[in-house]
Amino acid sequence: MRKVYVKDKYVPGDYFVTCDISGFKARYSETKLTWDNLLVRADMYEPRQPQDFVRGRTEDIAAENPRSVWESPTFIDVGDVTQDDL
Repeated sequence: MRKVYVKDKYVPGDYFVTCDISGFKARYSETKLTWDNLLVRADMYEPRQPQDFVRGRTEDIAAENPRSVWESPTFIDVGDVTQDDL
């Protein structure tokens, strides 16, 4: 004969649910809802990672007074360089 424990007996308004992580049966009053809508037992509950709420800052990486350091490029045509120039 199977023993009936107190936790298996009828409790008005407190029904059994299945834990979404472990798959075990638990009372609804012994479960918690996680941030991603999983119904888990209280011993399986983990709060949301605080790093999820960190936001990056925008950076102003533009130079204040940009100036060209290079002179304008000099282009050569075919025939401008001879073998003696090398």
